[in-house]
Amino acid sequence: MASDGRQPCHPPRAIRIPLLALAAALLTLAALTATASAEVVYDNPPAAEAETLNFEETGTAELGALVRLDGSARLDPRVSVRVTADACGEGAIDPACATPGSTFALPATLSVYAANADGSPGALLARQTQTFQLLCEGAQTLAFDLPGTTLPPESIISLAFDTATAGYAPTGLAGPADAVDVALAGPAAVGVNPRAAEGVYRAATSVEPAGAPVFGFEAAPATWEGRQPAFTVEAAAAPAPVAAAAAAAPTATATTLSVSRPDRREFRIPPSKRMTLSFTRGTARIAGPGVLVQVRCTGSSAARCIGTLSLTAAGAVHKAPYSIGKGRRQYVVVPLGSDLELLDGLEAARATVTASTIQVGGPTVTTKRALKLK
Repeated sequence: MASDGRQPCHPPRAIRIPLLALAAALLTLAALTATASAEVVYDNPPAAEAETLNFEETGTAELGALVRLDGSARLDPRVSVRVTADACGEGAIDPACATPGSTFALPATLSVYAANADGSPGALLARQTQTFQLLCEGAQTLAFDLPGTTLPPESIISLAFDTATAGYAPTGLAGPADAVDVALAGPAAVGVNPRAAEGVYRAATSVEPAGAPVFGFEAAPATWEGRQPAFTVEAAAAPAPVAAAAAAAPTATATTLSVSRPDRREFRIPPSKRMTLSFTRGTARIAGPGVLVQVRCTGSSAARCIGTLSLTAAGAVHKAPYSIGKGRRQYVVVPLGSDLELLDGLEAARATVTASTIQVGGPTVTTKRALKLK
C-alpha cells in the first residue's frame, strides 16, 4: 500500500475466450437483443468538457435527480451514470499508476424513489448495490440493471458510494474512490427533469459522529449551476404479441363475460420448486439510514425471487422490494427514515423480517425470522 494511504489500483489481467464459446455468446446476445430491445426514455448526456461533482470534496453521500420519462417503455430498466476517475492525477504516488489501464474496485448503490406531489422523495421502488472495476483515469459509465422493476412516469434516481470522509459509511482511509466524480449535465435530451433549474436531490454526510445523512431536495441553483447528474434510462416496452392481442381483442360487456369466461385453472408449483427467500444470518446490520438484511434465493420454478421484504422494529413497519437471481446470496437494504433514532436508544434492538415472494402460479410464499440489529 502506498505511503499516502491510497488503496492500490490493480493491473488488468488478460482474459482468453475460446473462439467457439465467443461465437456462441455473440449469437445468444443477438437473439436476446432481437427479442427484448430497450428504448432510451431519459438521457441528459454531458458535454465533452463536462462539469463534475466530487463526493469526497463536497461531503456528498448520495446524489440524484427527478426524471420524467419519455415514451411508454417502463419494464426492466437499465440506469447508467457517467463518472470520471483521476486516481492517478497530479501528486499521486500509487505504484499501480505507472501501469496503463490499471483498475480499482468501487462499490456503488443506485436507488429509485417515488416522487411525492411536492417533489420530495417517497417510497423506495428499487435499489441495487454493485461493485465496478473502474479505470484509474478517464470517463466511464456505471450501468445498473433492475430486472422485475416497472418505473412510474416520474421518479427520483440517485447514486451513492463511500469515500474516506463522505458517504453513509465513510471508509476512513484515503483511496481511489476519493477521486471519482459524477458528471453533470444540462437539460435532458430525452425526457424532462422538472427540477432542472431549481436544484438536485442530495444527502450530505453528517458532521456529527452518530448523525445519518438525510436524502432530500436541495434547492441551490447557484451552487449546482442548473446542472444535474448525467443519467441515462433505458427500458423495455410490453411484448408486441401481448400488446397486439390486447388491441385486437373485442370489447366485451359484463353479460358476455359472465357467460363466456372459462373456468380458471391455477397452475400449482410443487413446494420443492417454489421460489423462496431465506434469511442466512440471525443478525442484520444498521448502516446509514437503513438496515442490511442478508438473504438467499432458492427454488427452481423461476429465474429470480421477486417480492417485498417487510421489517418490523420499534413498533413501525418498513418495506423494500427485492429482485434476486436464483441461488444468489445478497443484501436487501430496508430504509428506516426517522425511525432510526428510536433504534439508537435501545440497548438490544431486535426486528422481525418477513419476505413475500411472488410465484409463477399460486399464492406468494412467505418466510419470516426474528433478527438482532447491530
